[in-house]
Amino acid sequence: FESLEKTAAEDGEPKFVFAHITAPHGPYVFDREGGKVSAQFSSNIEEMDYFLDQSIFVNNKLTTLVDKILSNSKVPPIIIIQSDHGFYVPPEILTVPNYDTIKFNIRMVNFAAYYLPKNKCRSALPHSINAVNTFRFIFDSCFGTKYGLLENKSYYFKDQSRPYDLLEVDYSKDPF
Repeated sequence: FESLEKTAAEDGEPKFVFAHITAPHGPYVFDREGGKVSAQFSSNIEEMDYFLDQSIFVNNKLTTLVDKILSNSKVPPIIIIQSDHGFYVPPEILTVPNYDTIKFNIRMVNFAAYYLPKNKCRSALPHSINAVNTFRFIFDSCFGTKYGLLENKSYYFKDQSRPYDLLEVDYSKDPF
């Protein structure tokens, strides 16, 4: 987070900065205040407490970082904060018919937040957009390209031993 803040404050040419923040994935190393933890848990429900605390810490750091980037930028930046996948919902918590289908649909729902400068980006963000279209939308909206959006599809593998046996996520069914 410190490096991202310093990079954003640098003067000079426009830049593309990418950061993959692996938290709140395990291993869980931060509590909600940023203190170190040694996550030991014996159930999925106990793990959720560590996930939640680390999520709170990371969200607070991201909020502070975005505020600093916006206040220190001479040119309004484009900021994308996006998860690589949704949360795993263990069967102990979500006891419903068709658990496997619903579990993977929830897992494939990404969080995404965009800061797009009004004076540069003119298109309205589509209501439903998945990660494959993030940069296509921003390039078309903010830089005048004509890539267009791809079909809103995602795939997952149900069985780790068969990672190429892909199933399509059914976005027509609300996982919540």
